[in-house]
Amino acid sequence: MTDIIRKTSVYLFLSIFIFFSFIFPTHHVDAVTDDFTVRTLVGGDTTPPSVPSALVATPVAVSQIDLVWASSTDDYILSGYNVWRGDSIIATTTLTTYSDVGLTASTTYSYYVTAFDSSGNVSASSTIVSATTLSPAPAAAVSGQTYGSYVRQLGDEIISLEIFPQRNSVNFKYETRGNIRTAIRWGRTDSYELGSLVESTFKKGHDTEITGLIPNTKYTFQIEGENGFGNYGLIHNGTFQTLPPEDIFPPGNVTNLRLRKEDGGNTLSWINPKDPDLVKIRVVRSDRFYPSDIADGWVIYEGLGTEVYDAGVASSSRQYYSVFTYDELGNVSSGAVIATPRIEKDEETKNEIDPTINLISLRFDGMVFTQEGSLLPIKDGSVRIDGSKLLTISIPYEQVPEHLKTILVTVIDSRDHGREFSFLLRVNADKTMYSGTLSPFGTTGDFPLRVTIFDFKTEQIGYTDGVIASYVSPIHSGLSSEGFFSSIVRFISSGDGMYSIWFIVLLILLLYFGRRLVRTQW
Repeated sequence: MTDIIRKTSVYLFLSIFIFFSFIFPTHHVDAVTDDFTVRTLVGGDTTPPSVPSALVATPVAVSQIDLVWASSTDDYILSGYNVWRGDSIIATTTLTTYSDVGLTASTTYSYYVTAFDSSGNVSASSTIVSATTLSPAPAAAVSGQTYGSYVRQLGDEIISLEIFPQRNSVNFKYETRGNIRTAIRWGRTDSYELGSLVESTFKKGHDTEITGLIPNTKYTFQIEGENGFGNYGLIHNGTFQTLPPEDIFPPGNVTNLRLRKEDGGNTLSWINPKDPDLVKIRVVRSDRFYPSDIADGWVIYEGLGTEVYDAGVASSSRQYYSVFTYDELGNVSSGAVIATPRIEKDEETKNEIDPTINLISLRFDGMVFTQEGSLLPIKDGSVRIDGSKLLTISIPYEQVPEHLKTILVTVIDSRDHGREFSFLLRVNADKTMYSGTLSPFGTTGDFPLRVTIFDFKTEQIGYTDGVIASYVSPIHSGLSSEGFFSSIVRFISSGDGMYSIWFIVLLILLLYFGRRLVRTQW
């Protein structure tokens, strides 16, 4: 019984406390260390804020007067200020400054300010102050210029200028010697054809942001200013360059991936891509299927080498390997893949590619091939590429079911006894494409390509094929057998540059002695 009475008392006390907390709201809390005071307001708030003081009106232009005043206080919550010109409210603000613009030159205006709180109480008005807008300067006062005229060089008005470019925007922060209303124009030429931004008030501190710019692009800009007397003109011009775009593109996959089965293990070898920001190779192994990402299996190698020996693997099951490349920003390639040969006694038939199975109606002409951001056309089941550049192969996300497990792409080199090279397509961060990037083919020829899609049970659900027609000009390949000139080109391109140096030296000597010989004959 005692326990019931004690619990009932606690519940009753809490209920009464919560009830009175809602009926009599707390409106001021002062906390110092562990001691605090709670002040409650019984009834409505009828006390107005204190009167704004120290109001000052300063004319800064023929059309603008700036106001500044000292803040008011309130026993509850101060909400803001009403700014009055004559008998009319011209602005409501939470600040203690205001710029009145659009005024008439040489005209006197009177101002006062009132404060109000959250309960609607309004203070008495501040002291009324008056100011007269500037008069248009006579011609002699501005070096022969009259009101509203354009000055080719307004003067050294900017005393500090900072420019903060970003990828798609730029921010200008600058100080002017006097109160200036500025306009910034910009473009990619000296015509400043792309746009302009004009300030609404005269001031000394300026902060302007331009958006919608192109990354890694040089722009020209011009700042024009209007002073308080209505004269305007050029005060600064210059250039800036936006930052380069963020590298979100993965490096190319390794090429020439091969597997050699040995006693007690497997040896994998490959050729690293030529990406300048390549930092790491990771090899992942699984006995289920090709590892689809960097953590989908056992990591057997990390480094920048071109070969690894995988010891102690079970010889009774098939082993699948994926080789991933990393760049400096952590972008990862889609993965080149290879597997040990099928074990003869294994009666399982899944994972074998069947060209007749295409449950999702995958089409070659529905794929996307790009080089350096340019879309390559597909015609009659073939796509022509520049064999000296990276190639990105993609499939739109919506063309394949979300429950798929693997998209396997295989390129066949028919000139090398049909040797195959396979890699994966991985979904991008935006879930718009499954993509993989190949290093440059480096040679001219037709390369049959087949794409196979497996579901989460590693059963085939899609298939398509086509041809990649690679072309490399002799200038890029350095390989040709057409006469003496091609031999010279190949000779100069070999030997890590040493033959090139010797060739140039030999050419200079031949020219020198040939000239002497000509002079001797004549």
